[in-house]
Formats: sequence, C-alpha cells, structure tokens
Amino acid sequence: MQHIAMHPLFSLALVACASAATFRAQPGSMDQSLANCVAGLKNPGDRCELAKGRYTVNDVAEGVLKINGKHGAAGNPMVIASATGNPDDVVIDGTLPVGQGCDGSWQPYTSDAVLRGQRNGAAGQPYVCNLAGVAEVNQLFIDGEMQVVARWPNARFDDKSMYMAPANWAHSTEGSFHDPVKTGMGLVVDAGACANPNDCCSTCNTHDLAASGVNVSGAIAVMNFWANGVGGDKVTTHVPGTSNFSYVATWCKSELSAGRKCQDGYRLGGGRYYLEATLNLLDGNTEWFFDGSSSKLYVWTKDGQQPAPGSVAYKAQVYAMQIDDASFLTIANMTFFGTTLKAHGSDQTHLTFESLDFTYPDSSRRMSGDWRSQNTTLVYNDKHSSVTNHLFYGCSFRYADAAGLVAQGGGNKFRSCLWEWNSWTSLCMGTAGANDGNCGTFFPKGAPPQDETPTCDRLTFRFNGPSKCLRPDSARLVNRTHFEGQLELASDGCFVESGGPQSAHLAYNWAFDSGKLAARFDGSDHSGTANGVMTHNVAWNVSSFSLHGNHHMFDHNTAFDPSDISSSYSKKTFPSAQTQDSDLDGVRRGDGLLSAENPGVSSDTANMNSTFEGNLLTSVKAWKGCKKGAEAACPFPGTWKDNLVRSSMPYDYSANGSHLTYFHINSELRWPWGRDFRSCPGSHTAQAGAGAYPVYTPTDTQHWIPGALQRVPTMESPKDGEGKAIVDADLMFLPVLRAVAHKVFFGTSADKLALVGTVAGEDNLVQTPAKDPNTKYFWRVDAQFVDGTSASGPVWSFTTGDASHVACPAAPPTPPLPAPISEECETQLEKTCGKWKGATVQCLNIVHRQAGSGRLPACAADDLNQYCKMPPTNA
Repeated sequence: MQHIAMHPLFSLALVACASAATFRAQPGSMDQSLANCVAGLKNPGDRCELAKGRYTVNDVAEGVLKINGKHGAAGNPMVIASATGNPDDVVIDGTLPVGQGCDGSWQPYTSDAVLRGQRNGAAGQPYVCNLAGVAEVNQLFIDGEMQVVARWPNARFDDKSMYMAPANWAHSTEGSFHDPVKTGMGLVVDAGACANPNDCCSTCNTHDLAASGVNVSGAIAVMNFWANGVGGDKVTTHVPGTSNFSYVATWCKSELSAGRKCQDGYRLGGGRYYLEATLNLLDGNTEWFFDGSSSKLYVWTKDGQQPAPGSVAYKAQVYAMQIDDASFLTIANMTFFGTTLKAHGSDQTHLTFESLDFTYPDSSRRMSGDWRSQNTTLVYNDKHSSVTNHLFYGCSFRYADAAGLVAQGGGNKFRSCLWEWNSWTSLCMGTAGANDGNCGTFFPKGAPPQDETPTCDRLTFRFNGPSKCLRPDSARLVNRTHFEGQLELASDGCFVESGGPQSAHLAYNWAFDSGKLAARFDGSDHSGTANGVMTHNVAWNVSSFSLHGNHHMFDHNTAFDPSDISSSYSKKTFPSAQTQDSDLDGVRRGDGLLSAENPGVSSDTANMNSTFEGNLLTSVKAWKGCKKGAEAACPFPGTWKDNLVRSSMPYDYSANGSHLTYFHINSELRWPWGRDFRSCPGSHTAQAGAGAYPVYTPTDTQHWIPGALQRVPTMESPKDGEGKAIVDADLMFLPVLRAVAHKVFFGTSADKLALVGTVAGEDNLVQTPAKDPNTKYFWRVDAQFVDGTSASGPVWSFTTGDASHVACPAAPPTPPLPAPISEECETQLEKTCGKWKGATVQCLNIVHRQAGSGRLPACAADDLNQYCKMPPTNA
C-alpha cells in the first residue's frame, strides 16, 4: 500500500520557506508532547510531525489538543501530520482501557434478562466490574470493535444487523400517538409478530413486545414514526407482557408549537422503533450497559466468556483536537479512533484536512439518558454567508453514530472522501449542536466555490442510515460521486435531495442498490423549486429520479432496472440482488425511473419550461394524476427530445409528441451488469445519441467511474470473483489516489501476470487479448507516482461465461401482446381496485399507487396496464 509523506503537497511548502522549522511529537513523551509540538508552530511552513504510535487522551494535559493562533500562508501552510505519511501509523485514540478497576475483577452477572437471553440461545453469560472514577460511558469496544448498547429487539454491530431496520427493529401500529404540545405524552402500540411469516417485514416481523417478556421502562426509544425522519424519547411506563408503553413526548415540540409540520408529519403510529440503554435489556452477546450511579460496567462478550485483560476500552474523549483562530493550516495523514476534531467558529479559513481516517468518530449520549446530544466531526462557521475555503481531501468517515461530518462555510471543497456505515439510528446533526431526524449523511452548507469547481467531487457514500444521503445547499455542483445502498432506517428519502430556486447540479454520478430515490429536486413548482440540472448520471436497482418544480435540465442520464422495494415501508433493507442472469429491464413495482411533476398538482406550469433530452430510461411516469382542465400539458410537460423510453405509466408517453421504443438494456449497453455503460454500436441508444456514456469504440482508454480515489485501485470491472464475465470484457478500474499512471497485468495464473497496458492520468481502461470461454483469469493494477515510486494493487480474478456471454448480444424479439394476468395478481387487483376497472385513467392512478406502496406484490407493470383496460367486472 502506498502512502505519501511529503509530496506532492507538502514539499511545495518546504521549498517556499527554506527557514521553516520541523518539530516532533512522540506518544507518551513529556518533552516531545503533542502540545509542545503544536506550540512550536510559529511561521508559515512550520511542521509538527507525529512519530508512529497511538496518542491518547493522556498525551494531552487538558484532554483536548487546542490549536489556536496558527496561521500559515497561501502555498505555504503550517502542517500537523504523520512523520511517515501513512495514516495507519499515527492513531489519535479517544478510548482508554478499563484498567485495573475491571481487568482481573470481572464477576459473573445474572438476572431475569440474562436468563431470558440464555433461553433464546445467547452464549455464556455477562460479567460486571466497578469502573471507579468514571461518570459516563457512552461507547464501548472489545479488541477495537464497537459493542452494542443493551437493546430490544436484539441486533449486532459485527454482522451489521443493527443497520437492518425492517427485520431488526420492532413495528408499531394504529393506536399510537405523539403529543408533545398538549399532554407531553406519547404511546407506542407494538404491532406484534406477523401472523403470516410471508408478510414480513413491511409492517411487522418476528418481534413481539408482549411475548418477549422484556420490561422496557426507562429505556430510550428510537422511533421512525414520521414521514421522513426519526426521533427519540424516554419510556416512562411499561408493564411486561403488554404490547404498549408510554413515553414523555418531547421530540419536535418546538416545531409543532410553532404550527410547523415535523419531518413531513407523524404517521398515526405506523412505523418502526427499537429501545435501548437499560439493564433490563441486557440479554445477548456483544451487548453492554453502564450504570453511572454505581460506576458498574456490564459486558456480555461475543463468546460469553470473561473479557480478556486489556481487551475492553471505553470512549473517554469527545474531541481530540479543537481548532480556533487558524488559517492555511493542514492536518494530514492520521487516523482518529473513537474521537474526532472540531473547528467551530468564525475565525478559521483555508483549513486542509488531508488523508484523515475517522473510525467511530462520535457517539450519542443515549446510554447516559441524553438522546439529543450528538458530538460529530464539526467544521462549521456560524455565519452561513462566510467564505472559509476549507478543503477535505482523501478523508474517510466510518461508523459514526451521527452524520460523520457537519460542515458550513462558503467555498469549501470535498474531494475523494468516503462515508460508509454511518448512523444506525438515522438520528444525526443537521446543524452545529442540533439533532435532526431528517438530516442527510452529509449536508454541506454555504456558497459554492468561487472558481466554479464542484463542491463535491469524487465522493463515495455506501450503506449509510439517514433518509437522505447528500443534501447539497444552493446551486452546488455534485460531480463523479458514487451512491450505494442507502439504508431503510427512515422512511422516504433519496441519495441526493436538493430544491429551492437554485437547485443543485448533479453530473456524472452513479446511484444503485437501494429502495431510495436516485436524486430528487424536492418541493414543487408552487414552492419555487427550479433551475436544477441532472446530467450524465446512471441509476439502477433504485427508485426513480424525481423532478419537482420547473426550469430544470434533465439530459443524457441512464436509468434501468428499478428497485423491487420502495423508499417507505419496505419489506427489506436492500432490493433483490442482481446477477449476471437478472432481467435488468424489469419494471417490478410499476415504478417509473423518472418521475416528473406534472401541471395540475401544485401549479399549472410545473416543468413546462424544463428540458428532457438524450436520456435512456426504462420507464417514465407522471408525479400525480392529471386533473381536469390540465390534460393538454399533462402528463409529460416540457421539451422532450431524442430520449429513448421503453414504457410510461400511468399515462401515454406519446402525449408529448414522443414515442415509446421497445428495447432490451443488455443489447443497448455493452455490459450493464459489469458496469460498462457505453452504448452498443448501431443500437437504438447509439442512434439517438442517448444515455450517460458515449458509443463503444475498440480504441477506448477511458470509462468514467465515479467515487473516491483510494490508496489502492478499486471498483474493478470485471468484479473480483465474477463467474460469468463476457468473453470480450475490457479491464476497467478506479485509479489510485495521487497516482500519475497505472500498469495493468493480466494472465491465467496469479503468479505469472504479463503487462498488457500502461495508462496515464484519468485513463483507466485496458483492452486485453482474446479471452476463452469458461476460463479463469487474474489481473492486477500497479500505481505509479510522481516521485518514481510504485505500489502493487490486489490481485483480482474473474471467470468468463460460455461463448454466448458477449458484449451487446442480439436483442430478443419484441414481445407479443402481454400474457394473461396471473390469477394471484388478478385476485389482488379485484380486492383493492375492482371498482375502478374500465375507467382507465383513474384505474391507472389507483393501481400504480397501490403497486408503488408494495401492496400488489404479485403484479408487474404490464399486468396493471392490462387490467385497467378490461371492462368493469359487472359490465
């Protein structure tokens, strides 16, 4: 693995100021302490270099390294960085071992909850010790892995089940209420286990509060009861064996008192929840509890055995670094574990955060009874209009309890940064110090960069919890970003949400594998949403692009294979996995992959001035039903040109003067399963000039792949382990951070790889010699750096399919008339929509809405359209 110490950025600083001084810090040293090292920084170009090791709260006298009055200069910053340049070598550790108070003093612990857990299959038993002198523990680790606060229903971090809400949170039902304004009380009525296991897990699952026997009095309830958000409150009363509990209702009190709607509205009790942070819930492996009144720590290890000496550590620090009054300062090449940094105020500009890995950077205080406080990574100027010009480059944020990073300031840039598995509650901070159940994984605020470069370029978001992944402020440009697997903790949501009179510009992004929408311009034409741009984006196995408002530009996007789950009330966390043999054309829920606001909903002019050009779309749909008097401009308003559209719902796409074209996506794009989205020569897409990628040529050397550049090559195609690669696949990859060129090696033996190509700059594609069917191949990419060094990447492998597995296979024939509706589907339709049959427009509105809510699982889109054309049952 290649890590860069002094170049390319820092060597320039040394050249610019030959008199710059370098200071050293050593872990555990008093003379070469972190504080002394930073105190030595006096002039532009000065450096504080941290020697290899772990730096803990005990390495700083006040527990927080305060960085004040540090000012470099443009092109000559002050630098605080790892001496080796390797982020893995310097760890800023916010945890402390439990020490002698616990090691050697653990005692077995039992209770009714423990016995219940053992009856349910938990291994071993928990242990308790006295953690004397410690008032709060809000996060616990064993061998560097986070343990789970005692909770019901049980779920774990090590297998990521705590992130899978449909199956592992409990469900509530009608009769629940939330009244923070008048009575200050709330009630949750548990839905109980599904009577039919096949009904899991949209509105019920295997969990049943009454049957569980748990006592949840005093627990913190994390509740997804709002249309697009999650809240929290504390349980006051519960009788074991009953299905409801009361809580003190405080969530959203200020919004509701002011007459505003909280998180798009309370859903009358329908939703999901889980409970945590009482000793009564300690009944499973990897759970823990801390009693602040007695300083007793209860731990149930993974194997149920007594914790090994030195294995248990607790979060002892919120912020390791606090930056005030600083400019042209670089923090680089280190890992923050169980802690993070803060630069909050109006006196910081031109801060650079480079190659910083944040792992478990924050935690809530729910274990201590405070469900509102979040202390996340914060780089925040309180004045929204202030220009700060900060840069985040090559940073990663993993396993944050909240959003990972909250940033505000004009001109800030975010480059090659990654967010992964953040927020297992969907409770996070939208602004400094404010818990926001409707926030995004990342919500950059402030004016865009003045040089008109993207605010966000080459970012990666994978498996994060909030209802929105990215919420760009104002007309920011989001470019070359990878969006994958946004979770189903909160209802509604999307990968990217923007809106207002200057909506965001989204270009060259991928969005896939989630029930959430790909991207949405939210609001409506009536509320003023306008002037957004979506161009050259690719979406698959997701819900739709959504354009509300007017004056938008939607051009040269590619969208196919909609998700088989929705963004709300989903039956599972992820949509069905695709395979090489999947029907990538499937319109499984009757959902369009572009949903455009139509006139007659919020205004008579919605999207009338929007343009839709050169898009490749499996399906399109109107946002809502056309109303009388607006049919002339509805359902597909605006200017439509050179689009390739296969189906429309519930209205006729030809109403706007366009026409539908039957196509098979595998014959339009070179290898969509392998993420090769170039259009096939001679295809409908190529002829129309549609889609996000150009037409394939045998001399291509580049295939744009979005996402954060990392320290090794990633996003390989064919994917490592692929079992049915096309025999004429090109080799493609996401380049390495800071590399200037890459050498590609290929062969039939991992030990004997031959050089087949060298590419430079942004080039990332190598065409290989002819490959045989049903043969295993190996390949590797080595990165070349500006100083002449190189680094080898991992060895990947793939196996070709048979001779028929080729790029751009011949399209299957146009299907005949739709097959008869299945008996199961027709039964579902008759039960829910029978009275509408024959009234085509109204019927289509109803059945597609039912299908979009997951209530017609046996029906495909063609079934719905065909059903509505049938005569009424009693005709």
